Amino acid sequence: MRHLAIIPAANEGRLIGDTLASLLAQTDPPSRIVVVDDGSSDDTVAVVDAVAARHPSVQLLRHRTRGGDAMGPAVVRAFQFAYDQFGPDGYAYVSKFDADLVFPVNYCASVLGHLDQHPDVGVAGGVLFEAAGGKRVRLRASPNHVLGALKTFRQIALDAIGGFEPITGWDIIDQVKLRMLGWRTAVLATLPVLHRRAHGSRDGHLAGKAHWGRGAWVTGSHPLFVLARGLYRACEPPYVIGGLAFWGGYLLAALTGVPRLRDPAVTTRLRTEQLHRLRTWNRLGSEE
Repeated sequence: MRHLAIIPAANEGRLIGDTLASLLAQTDPPSRIVVVDDGSSDDTVAVVDAVAARHPSVQLLRHRTRGGDAMGPAVVRAFQFAYDQFGPDGYAYVSKFDADLVFPVNYCASVLGHLDQHPDVGVAGGVLFEAAGGKRVRLRASPNHVLGALKTFRQIALDAIGGFEPITGWDIIDQVKLRMLGWRTAVLATLPVLHRRAHGSRDGHLAGKAHWGRGAWVTGSHPLFVLARGLYRACEPPYVIGGLAFWGGYLLAALTGVPRLRDPAVTTRLRTEQLHRLRTWNRLGSEE
């Protein structure tokens, strides 16, 4: 089969119906769409069940959550739960999508077409836009960083890196691993996707910034990059305190001994890329 889409979801009843509708309306829809309910207490299950009753390509899985998991590891475990069941069926491409997105009708056709035409690309995705100040604003990110909300992998590339690390910052490490193996990562800058919840705001904007800081510690980010990243976050809403929250999340993780990624080769490669981005104003040069 061509395309498996997996959507981890926890208390997304208000938004996931629109996400599924936009995927089902694609000119090249996924062969199978699997929603993994991760212990929702709202009507997420009812909404997905209603859609699945009308569309055989949509399936719902119930995942037993692990108490104490941070958001990143929880998402990875939910994704892996579905992938373990359906990945062995064999797909050309596997997507991990968030449950609060609305896709343009040509999204899947464009991403899969790009992957078809560029066999050296291991993962691709569009760009996120969010509502801010009465208009849609593009979410800023490194030019070759495919955001965790909308990753579409070549399945052989996903398997080559061993799937996602169940850690905060998993959506950075996966692409570092891909590039270490010679795969390219591709962002399709002309392919917009509406993100209906502000990036990293599930538990509040400041908590989201602190979560990113924690991820910087866990992944072993270079201290200079952490310093620069905090300054960068201080220049966007919530101004100043967003950067402080980022640094606070990093320092708290360090002081409390939060376990870090235990892969020296990946950490070294990550830091090398980060220092290069600092020197070249957030670009990865020939690896873009």
